[in-house]
Amino acid sequence: MSNAISGTRRKAGELTDGTLRVVIDIDDQHKAAFHELFPLIDMPVAVAPLVGDFERLPAPEKSRIGPLCSLAVRWCQDEDFQQWAGAETEEQARDHILNICGVGSRKEIDQDAEAADLFNEEIRVPYMNSRKERDI
Repeated sequence: MSNAISGTRRKAGELTDGTLRVVIDIDDQHKAAFHELFPLIDMPVAVAPLVGDFERLPAPEKSRIGPLCSLAVRWCQDEDFQQWAGAETEEQARDHILNICGVGSRKEIDQDAEAADLFNEEIRVPYMNSRKERDI
C-alpha cells in the first residue's frame, strides 16, 4: 500500500468556526488507495503540495519515480489520454508530454519545478477538466 495518493485541490472555504474546508478530487486510479488509507469519516489526514513549492519538499530518490512521472506513465498508456493528446501510440503521448514540459524524460517532471508547473498547467488540469466535462 502506498503512503500517499495524489489529487487536485478544487475548492477551499472557511466555516463559521474558522475551520478551512478543502475539496480535493482524487483521480480514478487512486480511489481504492484512498479508501484504504482513509476508511473512516472525520479521520485525521496530512496535506502536502506536489507542485509550486518544491524547494520545501525533499528531493525525489533517483531510483524511484515521483508522483507526476507515475501519472504521466499511466496516462501515456491510456487510450483516452492518447486521443486527448492527439497521439496514436504510447510513445507519441510520451513525446507530447516531454515536448510541453521541455524535458528529456518523464522522471524529470518531478525533479524540475518549471516542468512540474508546465505538466500541471498544460496537461494535468486541462485533461482532467476534459474528462470531467465528458462525465457530465
